[in-house]
Amino acid sequence: MRGPARSSSVLTVVFVMAICAALGTMFISFDQRRRAERTAEAEDRARSAVTALALLVTDAEAARCGLAVDGDQLFRTRLADDLNVIPHRERELEGSVAHDPVKITLVRQINLYLSEYLRNYLSPALAASRSGGRAVPDAIMLAARRHADLVRSYLDRLLELVTRSTVAARARAETHSNAGILAGVVLPLFSVVALVLMRRRATAVASSVRRLETAAGQVADGELDIRVREDGPAETGRCQRVFNDMVSALAQRRHSLNEKVAEQSALCGAATMAAGGQPPEAVFDAVTEQAGTLFRADLADLLHFERDGTASIAATWSHAQWDLSAAERVRLEPEGMAAQVLQSGRAVCLTRPGAPAPAWQRPAHFGLQVAIGMPVIVAGRAWGVLRLMSRRREALPEDVMSRAAPFTDLVAIAVADHQARTDVAEARARIMFAADETRRTIERKLHNGPQQRLMASLWALQALDAQIPANLTELHTQVSVLTARMSGALDDLASIARDVHPAILSQRGLPSAVRSLARRSQVPVETSLDLPERLDERVETGTYHMVAEALALANEHPHTTLVNIEASGRSGRLLLHIEINGMPTGDAASGPGLVGIRDRVEALGGATTIESSPERDIRLFIDVPFATR
Repeated sequence: MRGPARSSSVLTVVFVMAICAALGTMFISFDQRRRAERTAEAEDRARSAVTALALLVTDAEAARCGLAVDGDQLFRTRLADDLNVIPHRERELEGSVAHDPVKITLVRQINLYLSEYLRNYLSPALAASRSGGRAVPDAIMLAARRHADLVRSYLDRLLELVTRSTVAARARAETHSNAGILAGVVLPLFSVVALVLMRRRATAVASSVRRLETAAGQVADGELDIRVREDGPAETGRCQRVFNDMVSALAQRRHSLNEKVAEQSALCGAATMAAGGQPPEAVFDAVTEQAGTLFRADLADLLHFERDGTASIAATWSHAQWDLSAAERVRLEPEGMAAQVLQSGRAVCLTRPGAPAPAWQRPAHFGLQVAIGMPVIVAGRAWGVLRLMSRRREALPEDVMSRAAPFTDLVAIAVADHQARTDVAEARARIMFAADETRRTIERKLHNGPQQRLMASLWALQALDAQIPANLTELHTQVSVLTARMSGALDDLASIARDVHPAILSQRGLPSAVRSLARRSQVPVETSLDLPERLDERVETGTYHMVAEALALANEHPHTTLVNIEASGRSGRLLLHIEINGMPTGDAASGPGLVGIRDRVEALGGATTIESSPERDIRLFIDVPFATR
């Protein structure tokens, strides 16, 4: 709050300076009034001295005239007294106007004329009266009168000057007195007004600061829609404006961040679906819906370019719940957005001025005004296009093309992943079916080749043994041993051939083959089979090996007590349930047996579910499609 502090300091300085100015004005006014009063008093003294001197001159002239007429002693005494007093009055007058150069010059001139008047007329008249002479020539009388009138005229001029000076001095004294009084009155009023203004300013600043503090606390709590009134004085008002601008910027950034979080959340959800092995159609629907919702579109769809020049709608979404068919196809118009995306491999933005146009294709009748198409690139070629459309041109964000790119990338990843999964599954199925076919071939060759020759050799030995004479006991014993060994080898070869591919499966079908496995198992096996006699050859072979691997897994563990096998065929689905009692769950989950079972089920296009219980039981639920022969 450096600004308000500086402003308060300036106001304080101005207030102090104003008080000092008022006090100075008051003191100066009173001082000037005192000086003016002293000047007026001096002028009064000067006026009194002028008046007294004028009276003395008049009295002396009258005494001179009376003395000249009748020589009365009274006039002589008056004249003598006047002559004695006039010099004192001259000095008094000169002293009273000593502060004024103009007046002192005039006084000195008056004194000069007065001295001549005294020397030339009054003193001779007094001396003549004392010597007894009375007759005074008329010329002298007239000259004396004129000289006296001249002195009185100068005294009158001086009196006029003194009077004006007195009036001016008293006027100045009055003016300074009024100014001092005014300053004395204005000072308290100004102080009160200044204090009130400073108090109001301080109150306004404090109120503004409190509002800012309250608003800042609300902003800290996440309420970014708070604004303060911009009514604070000076710097406080600027602080309020800066605060509002800051909160607006924070709100905008939070909005952008929320959009980014929503975008990342949508991408994460769709990516989780894709990574979780969800069907591509589910990923397409999720991406289309999330993109349409996030970018405030009215309609969003995902087109897949077909080889015949059309595009199939892989997914659709609409804000207004329009009736859209995800199975319909659209023809790619040469000027249409989908065709442009297919040709260029880049994003395209189209606007419609009002009437339906071929460039809009199917969405034209919805009254849409703007559409943006982002290509889905898979393996270097345009697989499809994600279209975002709106009825309002300003609805879609300006950066929608760059922000929608991760969604199209996710679609491309889902397509590529599904294709890769499909290719892997097909390759695995081909390998597995080829292995089964190889097993059948090996079993057939073993049966038709070595096994038949061994059987023929065994029969020949038995015939030879029957033809040996009874007395050749040693030879008979040797042939019997050889026959037994050949019979054992034939059994071993038959067992190997059965492990490679059971002949009973090809000859009598899956139920008999499963029961044969159950009879040869070291662990007790219960079977419940409700299957057609003959199924698809691949399904029979795969299911047989699933059961064989499950029984092999059970026979490997000494704690296994019972295996329960249930199988049924319903509506073209083979449902196989295998329960192994007493098998450790960890060993089963990590063993290669279940992996092989899963591989075979997936190769047949089926699904596997594995459950375990605290009683150390393993349950396999297998669902495989089949066809009968």
